[in-house]
Amino acid sequence: MLLEYYKWKAGRKVSVNLSSYKTGYYFFIKKGIPDLHQINIIGLILCGFVIGILKGLLGVGGGFIIVPILVNLFAIPAVIVTGTSLFIICPSSAYGAVTHLFKGNVDFMLVLLILAGSLIGSYFGTSMTEKLRGKKIRKYFVYIIALGIIMIIINLLTQFGYLNLK
Repeated sequence: MLLEYYKWKAGRKVSVNLSSYKTGYYFFIKKGIPDLHQINIIGLILCGFVIGILKGLLGVGGGFIIVPILVNLFAIPAVIVTGTSLFIICPSSAYGAVTHLFKGNVDFMLVLLILAGSLIGSYFGTSMTEKLRGKKIRKYFVYIIALGIIMIIINLLTQFGYLNLK
């Protein structure tokens, strides 16, 4: 993270140009504003509520749900959604993590080992977003979701005895 900050300060890294992307937040769609992206406040709050339930119940990060919703339903550019999603996940995941910590549901060795790889992977992932834009990011996201679905199907088929991988 500090390395990325120093690159940005040295001028070797340029932020996304958001000057052409204007967003209006409304409770109801306003007619006659064609050039302004209109985002429904109630829709965003409901998305956050559903994602919060899934985070607390299943322990998922929520990004795999909120990214396609914001890109496809709210028509927000993928680059903005990626950064926004990360900032959404931080505080809500911290709340869930602290709650599970007090319940005794945290294995710190597991946390440290996964976090070691995750931090390095995050660095490479954010570097890749500079090269991949919009449709390519969405395409790779679909591949990841499809891989997850295939893994779940294989697991279910193995559990019910329809597939023997031994």
